[in-house]
Amino acid sequence: MIYLFYFVAAIGAAYFLMAKRRPDAFLVAFISSLVYFLPGFFGYVTAPYAPNYLVEVPLLDQVYAIYILVIAAIVFFAIIADSSRVRFVSISQVHGERGWWSNAVVFIVILILAIVTGANYELSVFSNDKHEMMVDLPYLHKYLVLYAGFSAIFFVIRKQYFLAFLCFLIISWDVYIGFRSHAAFFLIGIFVVFLYKLGPIRLISLWRVHFAGLLAAIFMFSYKGVYMTVKDGEIFAAADKFFSINGIRSSVMGSEPFITQAILNRVMRDNYRIPVESLVDQFLAVIPLSRSLLGISVPSFNDFFQEDLFPGLDFGMAHNWWAYWYSVTGWLGLLLGLMILLLGCVIVNRLLDSKSSLLIALSGMLAAIWLFYIHRNDVLYIFGQISHLVFMVTVTGVLVMVCQAIFSAGSRPRLRIRSLDDNATYSEK
Repeated sequence: MIYLFYFVAAIGAAYFLMAKRRPDAFLVAFISSLVYFLPGFFGYVTAPYAPNYLVEVPLLDQVYAIYILVIAAIVFFAIIADSSRVRFVSISQVHGERGWWSNAVVFIVILILAIVTGANYELSVFSNDKHEMMVDLPYLHKYLVLYAGFSAIFFVIRKQYFLAFLCFLIISWDVYIGFRSHAAFFLIGIFVVFLYKLGPIRLISLWRVHFAGLLAAIFMFSYKGVYMTVKDGEIFAAADKFFSINGIRSSVMGSEPFITQAILNRVMRDNYRIPVESLVDQFLAVIPLSRSLLGISVPSFNDFFQEDLFPGLDFGMAHNWWAYWYSVTGWLGLLLGLMILLLGCVIVNRLLDSKSSLLIALSGMLAAIWLFYIHRNDVLYIFGQISHLVFMVTVTGVLVMVCQAIFSAGSRPRLRIRSLDDNATYSEK
């Protein structure tokens, strides 16, 4: 099966690199699959069976079958989308978005979030013990960094680079205290928006983009191994470990793809199942305010499998999208999970075609959350993040339209009349 996996991955890579096409949502889904299916190239996963003790476990044929199915489906539907002659009308701008107040609204929202969140940080945020740090982390922190990623992309699109830099500082703060996901959201979102606007192009010609992407990937893999050293103030020791070959290798082999795919490997080996009701509960829980208003308490996929399959660990193993769907409804569930991934590609591509800076920035963030990070999460996290983001962007759009109504009130358009005889122009208020 490993050679068939190599073949399908090579065919997909050749298509996305050589075909003259827009770098779009399907490209993001393909790259994310290669990244999170990285163990498929080595033939094993690193499964944790005790704290700080990783065991190399061979990948099952069933796992390779899932990898091949997902990659083949992404490539197939990308080809279908590229060859389709159907062209959709671009989504128009939010009313009033051209005005300066759209920049002001986004900046004021992020500023308020930063002030309120900053006032609630405890000194434990500087601790290199992630569990201790997270206990006192302000509730609004996750909304602040999520909106900061969206705002940074929005300001880059609007060419407000100083404001984008301020948002980037918030994302950098999130990286410093020990998180990488929101930085990845921002970087992936910027790449998607930038590349899509280039139009049809052969991706293989963009060697600078490849180099930048490689550096970003190395950073995301390696920083996890040095962030505690950074928080201890040992910058030179962290840099030495960060740039060392052994440091990079150990970071890759102990990285999320190798750990999260161990979940899928074990679920398939044991034919592990969880109640179907979990799926319904998770979809209900992603509705904004549903958990607080309805008192819904929903366990994540990790709450089910970790103690059953990997007991005794002192850290969380995250999730696995494909393992979750299989454990709920078997192979039918895997197909449903795949359909959700492909639906995300279609939606993101539609938003990328928008004329609205708000919606284009949203599409960049959705590409990162829905199409890239989907592999290491479950329904509760993915659509929880999406619902929070869409809610905040919707509020922003409404505020922009309100500002448009307020600032344009009382002003009437000027009527311009051009004479056919002398080309004179008359104006009337």
